[in-house]
Amino acid sequence: MSRILRFNRLLDVRRMIGVGAFAYAAAHFTLYTSDLSFDWREIASEIVHRNRLTLGFVALLGLTALTATSTDGMVRQLGSKHWQQLHQAIYLIGVLVLIHYFLRFKLIESTPTFATGLFGWLIGYRMLVWWRSTRSEPSTWMLMALSGVIAALTFIGEAIALGIQANVSPLRVLQSAFDFDMIRPGWLVLGVGLIVVAFDFSCARLANSPSRGRARSLTRVPSGKQRAADSRTGVDG
Repeated sequence: MSRILRFNRLLDVRRMIGVGAFAYAAAHFTLYTSDLSFDWREIASEIVHRNRLTLGFVALLGLTALTATSTDGMVRQLGSKHWQQLHQAIYLIGVLVLIHYFLRFKLIESTPTFATGLFGWLIGYRMLVWWRSTRSEPSTWMLMALSGVIAALTFIGEAIALGIQANVSPLRVLQSAFDFDMIRPGWLVLGVGLIVVAFDFSCARLANSPSRGRARSLTRVPSGKQRAADSRTGVDG
């Protein structure tokens, strides 16, 4: 998001978001254990024998490891390269959390499907950045294409899952996407993607606007004059 908004200070909140995600997961697990009256034998049995809980617990352990190594001291101790490699595990943890979320329901639900679509958009965005191998933001057209592709994949994935579940043709499910009595997750994913595209377009125009360029030049001129004046008066020594 810092790339899209052209605001690098947003990078400072990534750690807070990660720690917040861990706090939410820890609270979720604590509520689950309290519901079982902190019977650790039963809790362990449930985690081992129920796939949904197994995946959720593995994801919690992963978030715990990332939170424990999120401090500046751990970055220095592990080294920047190894620290980054370790924290790339967040992508795998995200997949485990989504599967855990889906397995909570007996039927295919819109909310986890929407969450999966958003996760897919983020992964697609990261792949675009890695593929380009530059510091520049992917173009607005690339982001628009990404939004369309991820929305289409969301529609297709949901249609296949619902088709298998209801034993009907996925094409029939796809046709119902245009029945707006209920907004399908694919439309929501497309809407969020287009909102991001609009932000990217606006921020790119603002960053490249002539008035902003003139403002930058005006802020540089006085500082140069001030340095020249300082050198003449001996302020710098």
